[in-house]
Amino acid sequence: MSLTSIFYRLTGAFVSLMILSLVLHWMIRQIPGSYDDFIRSEDPATVASGDAINKTLLPLFYFSVVPDFNTVQKEDPASLTIQDILPRFRWNASNNIFHRWLFNNSNSFRDGKSVSEKVTIALGWTLIIQLPALLLIIICGFTLAEWSLRTTKYKLAATVTQALTILHSMPAFWLANLLLIIFAGGLFAILPSSLVMSDVRSPFQLWIKAPQYLILPVLCILLPSLSVIYQLVRRQMILRMEEPFWARLIASGISKKTGFRRELRPLVLIPLAAWFASAIPMLITGSLIIENIFSIPGTGRLLYQSIAFRDWPVAHALILLAAFMTILGIAVADLIQWVLDPRLRRQNSEQRD
Repeated sequence: MSLTSIFYRLTGAFVSLMILSLVLHWMIRQIPGSYDDFIRSEDPATVASGDAINKTLLPLFYFSVVPDFNTVQKEDPASLTIQDILPRFRWNASNNIFHRWLFNNSNSFRDGKSVSEKVTIALGWTLIIQLPALLLIIICGFTLAEWSLRTTKYKLAATVTQALTILHSMPAFWLANLLLIIFAGGLFAILPSSLVMSDVRSPFQLWIKAPQYLILPVLCILLPSLSVIYQLVRRQMILRMEEPFWARLIASGISKKTGFRRELRPLVLIPLAAWFASAIPMLITGSLIIENIFSIPGTGRLLYQSIAFRDWPVAHALILLAAFMTILGIAVADLIQWVLDPRLRRQNSEQRD
């Protein structure tokens, strides 16, 4: 991985984000209705602020190539000529949506708060759930996969595999409600059902002062995702154990436990890094269904509410942040694979020579 390839990747990532931002702005403009329309539909007596309408009526970019109609021609299409229909180049300068989004801090249509402030607060609540869940998914999945291949209790290993597959097939909302009925309902009632019942208002103090509120949300993320890592690691280990080097390794007298630790684990970490790239955006977007069921004010719930209320500045920021984290995840996965796989480093050195 040379400096040139890193430069090309960073440049491509920047261009991709800019294009995605423009596409998102364009898509938002095509969606009928605005925040003011939504408020009036809920309460017809409400007076529209006009902020949402004015912001979406601005030109999209620094320049436009569109037909230049005036108000009279729009009301009387018969007066249009060929020259009026042909696209014309128009310079919009800084009076456009993209410039205001890039250099000015946008505010929410819903409450007028800063978008960056709302996203930062919601991100803290999402991270306290997603980070432990992601860590447990990797550790438990890796451990169970290695145990299933080392154990002599084959029926128990097959039962674990089937159980993880069943958990993976369960819809998130169904599993969440099932856990609520068992552990927070009338059956046992040993865990709280919602974060609303907690007096702690800081997300990072919740694990210290009231961790019981996070057990069920973490389980709802952990249990369905555990099968993915379990199957990935197990399949890669089986493929490596079928190669000739593993038979020679066992024939040399080395124990299976040592062989797993020294030989198989480093090889399995390479494809695991690719999965890690897809898991990083989860840290931003959160789990939309889980956060709504347990009333967690994270980014997933914020994204749902922003789309439902047509609060497009907040929705745009969250989607773009998730795209950035996806690109970052791919870059981190490439770096991890380059560090763990000596073949990539050897290929890079041969290309330089």
